[in-house]
Amino acid sequence: MDVVIRMLQALGIQALADRELAALSGGQRQLVSIAQALVREPRVLLLDEPTSALDLQNQFEVLDLLCQLAHERSMCVILAIHDINHALRFADHVVVLHQGRVEATGSPREVLAPGLMQKVYGVMTRLEYCSQGYPFLVVDRSVRDRAELSKAEEAAV
Repeated sequence: MDVVIRMLQALGIQALADRELAALSGGQRQLVSIAQALVREPRVLLLDEPTSALDLQNQFEVLDLLCQLAHERSMCVILAIHDINHALRFADHVVVLHQGRVEATGSPREVLAPGLMQKVYGVMTRLEYCSQGYPFLVVDRSVRDRAELSKAEEAAV
């Protein structure tokens, strides 16, 4: 039982311990699901968009906790995530999928480069670094040609 209480505290959800799952918000359910998975102390943890229903503070705290536990427990954490800046900040290794195949794999800073972002996501980007040295991706614009898009829309009418 101590491991459950520690995990609830680590995720800041100890107040939810006595509540029915059906009475929780989507974000609260997501945190409870993560806690349930982590208390089992898996060697491999597979998560699909674990931060999608969470506010910014909980997103950071969950990803930070997952990194900490992965290193402490020698646990492999595999997660699907669409937030490129979260991948840059927290991932040790990334795999970028595009059109059903692996487009690139490697360290986040090497893989999540402007050329790949343009090819896969259709946006012009640049990599910047915050005052603490963490990388973040700035999206400057879409590469979609607005004139071509307007022509396609007119042709569809």
